[in-house]
Amino acid sequence: MPVPEPALAHRDAAREFARQAGLGLAGLVRGDLVEENLTLVFALSAWLRVVGIGTVPACSSLLALRQALLEVSGLDRGSEPVPLLARDSRAALASLAIYLHGLIERSATHAHTSTVTIVDQALEVLE
Repeated sequence: MPVPEPALAHRDAAREFARQAGLGLAGLVRGDLVEENLTLVFALSAWLRVVGIGTVPACSSLLALRQALLEVSGLDRGSEPVPLLARDSRAALASLAIYLHGLIERSATHAHTSTVTIVDQALEVLE
């Protein structure tokens, strides 16, 4: 029996959000992540709107990207911190994005590749 269309749309939206956010985060610098700089806030808002996904499923999408990054980079899962998520889903999404930015950098360094390449490899795992 075929999967209902809304489930397909949700799964595609989650993958697309991971792609937009992962590649977007790979292109940011640390100065973009500070509270006074609205780059991250505007970027998250744009990715949410373009993809048409809510903050809670977006957090789930980023957590899946985290797992894929750990898999492709070869980082030790036991020593990698587990992100804590705030009750407020917008705050959780922002803190998770900041954490993922660091993870992308650590993953790329560990795998001796660029941040964009490591994100592309992780996105292939999510396919």
